[in-house]
Amino acid sequence: PLSQSVLSWLRFVTLLQTALLLAAYLCVLLRKDRIYPAMRVYLLVNAIGGVLVCTLLGLPGLLAGSESVAYCTLFWVGYGTSGVLTFLTAQQIFRDALEPLPGLRRLALVAFRWVAVVSVALSVVPAIVPLFFHAQSLQVTVLEAMRCVSVLEFCLLAFILLSAHALGISWSSRIVGITLGFGVLAIVDTVCFMFLLRSPLSELLPWLLVRETGSVVAACVWLGYLL
Repeated sequence: PLSQSVLSWLRFVTLLQTALLLAAYLCVLLRKDRIYPAMRVYLLVNAIGGVLVCTLLGLPGLLAGSESVAYCTLFWVGYGTSGVLTFLTAQQIFRDALEPLPGLRRLALVAFRWVAVVSVALSVVPAIVPLFFHAQSLQVTVLEAMRCVSVLEFCLLAFILLSAHALGISWSSRIVGITLGFGVLAIVDTVCFMFLLRSPLSELLPWLLVRETGSVVAACVWLGYLL
């Protein structure tokens, strides 16, 4: 069946993503100049999540029953946690990029935080209100928050690409590499947003495969810049 074929590919892609994230995390640990703390946690959390997901994907009853519930719960928890860590990493990248301009950096960081807080509040609060009335409101809340994170990633990517020369940032620097990786994730997430609330799980599998493939590409970019 098609769902079993997609499930097999999803298991392979998730395993590959986990291996790449672990390799990137090991590269971070071996670097003398430690990379952003939130990014280190992001790599470790997603690698651990990948191990758990690979275990669940190996269960024969994943498409129905308690295994399906466990997989979906793990996915949404990991998705939300990644969003928080992505925001913290973006803030650290923004601060690092503006290091040559200390006065402007302080003002820009304040503006960055206020814009992020207001954006998340405007998008997440309407989804939280019906939380006690609809089972999917939690997923909607996570998706809305991730939509804000994706917009933030796009803005950060545009800022780095347009301002790299003026700020003296080399195209081979970790700032550019990490930002490019998150930019790939933002593109994939934007494409998959409208499909991630589909049910049953068998209809969700192709879009999960697309997203995990995007995560593999992002992990390759990070690993390439960290080696």
